[in-house]
Amino acid sequence: MAFLSTFFSRIASKPHLRRPFGACLPPGPTHPPRSGASGDRLLAWSRAFVPFAVAAGAALAFDLHPVAVPSLCDPGIEIRVGGKDSTELVVKGARREAPKEFIQELKDFLQDNLTVDYEERCFHGKPQNSFHRSVNVPDVVVFPGSQDDVQKIVAACNKYKVPIVPYGGATSIEGHTLAPHGGVCIDMSLMKKIKSLNVEDLDIVVEPGIGWIELNEYLKPYGLFFPLDPGPGATIGGMCATRCSGSLAVRYGTMRDNVINLQVVLANGEVIKTGSRARKSAAGYDLTRLLIGSEGTLGIITEVTLRLQRLPQHSVLILMFRHMISQYVLVFQ
Repeated sequence: MAFLSTFFSRIASKPHLRRPFGACLPPGPTHPPRSGASGDRLLAWSRAFVPFAVAAGAALAFDLHPVAVPSLCDPGIEIRVGGKDSTELVVKGARREAPKEFIQELKDFLQDNLTVDYEERCFHGKPQNSFHRSVNVPDVVVFPGSQDDVQKIVAACNKYKVPIVPYGGATSIEGHTLAPHGGVCIDMSLMKKIKSLNVEDLDIVVEPGIGWIELNEYLKPYGLFFPLDPGPGATIGGMCATRCSGSLAVRYGTMRDNVINLQVVLANGEVIKTGSRARKSAAGYDLTRLLIGSEGTLGIITEVTLRLQRLPQHSVLILMFRHMISQYVLVFQ
């Protein structure tokens, strides 16, 4: 009851609250108010018990019942805290062996850029850093050297109804490069040319197999860089297909914000270009944003026009020291 007395006394002391609460306020005290240390201690204790009283009233009002929470120490409960095993998923599929005629047709124009070696197929079909595992591997791995090769591969796959899995840097941990139904793994590592650089316009045209680290090494003498920084082995084509970001995305945006246009081979072998080098265009559908993040389901990227940034002129470094003397020693050194 102490907190109720304090509550009503505070309302009575505020003129703007007297009128709405006038009907429920108790009559004024008939004895002089307490003063001194004992009165202050009583008031402090009253204030301290207000939250407990409110909580108790809420529990009674809503008829709360305690819920039994299982203990983490219970040996009958399987607990997984983080780690690869906590989210690992086995990807199953109905594998149909690729026809021999199909593999021979690919070999006629790819020659040595094709392999059916089991170890190579396992390397491409079961990446070690993925949180997903596949029960199958691709039937064949091919390494196109040009857009023309990609067109021929896709046309042959369409003819024989063979699944396609595009393969970039394989740094993804979400199972993007798995081949649950077998088929063809198209490794784009040979297509890593830099086709054109426009320093003044801050854009560059590249093939999908080049890595972002290699690209930045090429751009450094020009005072430019490509701002996204995902896994070190990621390639530009894979970064587009997965719509990657990185630690610099807060400042420069994600992949969809840094791609101007794409050149893509569709499932029927047709080649399309999603736009021009214009920074802003409202003509037609935004196919570039549609294909970025499609993970190879809509087509195979064979050329990318990227937006570049100038290298920062200054860098800021923040260091933390346990003792002030360590700061002085480092500065004078």
